[in-house]
Amino acid sequence: MAKRDLAAPEEDLVRLYLSDIGQHPLLSKEDEATLAEQRLVGIEARDELDNTTPSPSRKRQLRRLAQQGEAAELRFVQSNLRLVVSIAKRYQGSGVPLLDLV
Repeated sequence: MAKRDLAAPEEDLVRLYLSDIGQHPLLSKEDEATLAEQRLVGIEARDELDNTTPSPSRKRQLRRLAQQGEAAELRFVQSNLRLVVSIAKRYQGSGVPLLDLV
């Protein structure tokens, strides 16, 4: 079996992964700052939920803020996956497959 045949499935997976991460737009500095703030507010809300006994209306508000913070974190991570790939490519010659590096 040719070396190219062995590499083909991995190349297909890399291509699929790159296509998937390309679906998430890059963030502007302003977007990053907004998402970071939402994440911080979400962490504080989760902390308040865990360590206090808020009123029902405050509990709903805190849950909403915590969920928004988690969504902000997910968007931040998804939008920066290309950076992960670009860093992983620097180590491609080390004998470790690209997907394992990612």
